Amino acid sequence: MGHANWVLSVAFSPDGQLVASGSSDRTVRLWEVNSGLEIQRLEGHEGFVLNVAFSPDGQHLASGSADRTLRTWRAKKDSGREIKTAPLSPKSLVKERGALDRDDVRRESQ
Repeated sequence: MGHANWVLSVAFSPDGQLVASGSSDRTVRLWEVNSGLEIQRLEGHEGFVLNVAFSPDGQHLASGSADRTLRTWRAKKDSGREIKTAPLSPKSLVKERGALDRDDVRRESQ
């Protein structure tokens, strides 16, 4: 069915098989690229989902929200299990870099 509101961020998995979308409906959705089917709906954020990004190996997904949290998820079909939630601030982003590499944080801030 898709998002109930505006899509604010999209990211392709490294292998090009999946696309993740973050929305003002406070959800992250995973889609199969070839079929266009929604395969997973990830819920937990209390604010707009502003950013989504896959890990380099494609096994995990990070989502950043206006609720000032960074959540990490398993990005496997039919999993969608949340792994960790961390408060999002400039200091905590460097501390809680389990989902993002320090070089990724630097590139995003440039």
